[in-house]
Parts: sequence; structure tokens; C-alpha cells
Amino acid sequence: MLYQNPEYQQPRIGFVYQKMMKFNDALKCYKKAQMINDNRYHHKLYDGLASCLTKLSEFDQAIEIYKQIFQIEEGKKKWDAQRSIKFVSKLKRKKATGMLPDLVPADND
Repeated sequence: MLYQNPEYQQPRIGFVYQKMMKFNDALKCYKKAQMINDNRYHHKLYDGLASCLTKLSEFDQAIEIYKQIFQIEEGKKKWDAQRSIKFVSKLKRKKATGMLPDLVPADND
């Protein structure tokens, strides 16, 4: 069956961890899925990866992923990526000036 393949399971598990606000665990799943998938583009995988990186204040990495999404996608997903790049850039500036509290509590690991 298609969804028994690890290529499909890891992003789904990452999504579940993300919904549980376990962003470090979600990130591990997304990165494992990326490795299993030989870094081939899959929108949900890349979007989840960028979202987790944002929540973990890894803004530069998140922006790079959103830029990849922007370059590959068309239509709404492309423009969503552009908005995300702007949003994460604002978060990065706020963090640099000390105006951004931690997005995820420190004990959420």
C-alpha cells in the first residue's frame, strides 16, 4: 500500500508531531523524509519543514526553504511562500532587536 512506504509516512508523522507542538520531533521526521526522498521536492514536506524551522527560530533556514517553494510552485502556493518569506523575515528582525519572545517554550523538546 502507498502509505506504508516510509517516503510517505515520515511527513505524516512530522505533521502529527507539529500539531502536538513537538517541533523538534517534527523537524527530525521531516528531515528523515527529505533524506528518504533523496531531497526531491514535495510541497507538504517542504512547507512543514519551513514551518517547524520558523517555530524553532531557525529563520534563515526557514527562509531558504520558502524560497525553494516559491521557485518551484505556481499559483496560490507560490504566493503563500512569498508571504511566508516576508513574515519570517519580520520575525528574524524582531528577534535580532530583542523584540520577539521565544515562539516555543524552552521545555518543549
